[in-house]
Amino acid sequence: MSQIDLLNQSPMVFRDRDFIYHELINEVNKEISRLNPNPFEFEAINRKVVEKYRYIFPTKKVMENSIIRGYVKKIAAYKIPIFLKELRMAINAHDYIVTDLDWLKYTLRVRIYEDRKGYSLQPHKDSMDTLFSFILHLDATNPKTNIYNRSGLGATVLPIGADDETARAILRKIINQDNKSAEIQWGESQFHNHPCAWSSDGKCYRYDRKDGSLVVVRYEESQLSGEFGDLFGIHNVQKGRFPFESYIKNNESAYHGVRPTKLEKRRLMILDLIAQAKPDQAMLNLEGVGESEDTFYVIYREETCKALNQILK
Repeated sequence: MSQIDLLNQSPMVFRDRDFIYHELINEVNKEISRLNPNPFEFEAINRKVVEKYRYIFPTKKVMENSIIRGYVKKIAAYKIPIFLKELRMAINAHDYIVTDLDWLKYTLRVRIYEDRKGYSLQPHKDSMDTLFSFILHLDATNPKTNIYNRSGLGATVLPIGADDETARAILRKIINQDNKSAEIQWGESQFHNHPCAWSSDGKCYRYDRKDGSLVVVRYEESQLSGEFGDLFGIHNVQKGRFPFESYIKNNESAYHGVRPTKLEKRRLMILDLIAQAKPDQAMLNLEGVGESEDTFYVIYREETCKALNQILK
């Protein structure tokens, strides 16, 4: 029986419990046990990024399993509308507005990842067209995705000619000012090449060298509570679709990410609900399309898109 709870307000995180997620996990694990993942690649601004610690399974091949495909289509058809209803009720703002509701078209993008020891994901917001990122952990021992709230910003003047190690040493001093006994884990440089460090007392520090200074942003970390088999739905907190004032104020400092993992591997299925405002976009059926072998798409029919838009009004 389904049970959707609101776990967090900023960012908004929902959790659903249902036996179908356990059955989906079992079937997916059977399929990927026979497959080898490849390094995950994606296009960033003017460059191609090949992840060092994140790998991806050939998701289209996994979705050839009719049982798995059936469960994913059930999530798309029956669970997504409930999550959107819960989102609409949770926002409950007097100045509520959603842009492009007459044109929004929906796609559920499915990927299956294997994160290896050392993988991290610094606090970030998803792209503008992502309404929800749904996370299903495939291993009971997985560390959960965390949520972050920005709590500080500062800059320290760097010595002339300072190298990366000097910058790290200065950051260590800044972290020790917060907690002298804190242990530090270093993460990868991601997105706009801003490295991150995590402290053992539940903080993350993003730092960047700019105009002779070390610019540091501090985030407070919170762990999502839940059990193995729960589906977590993290609502994207960018203002693109929801431009009203109270929403922006409540979510401007909210992010999500992953502390550097110490496990040898961490496997998860991620389903991103993408809402695109393109009137000329062709709507296909629920069988799934896509050029990439690493991705499976559930593309909603036009009448279903209209029904989802009605929920958000």
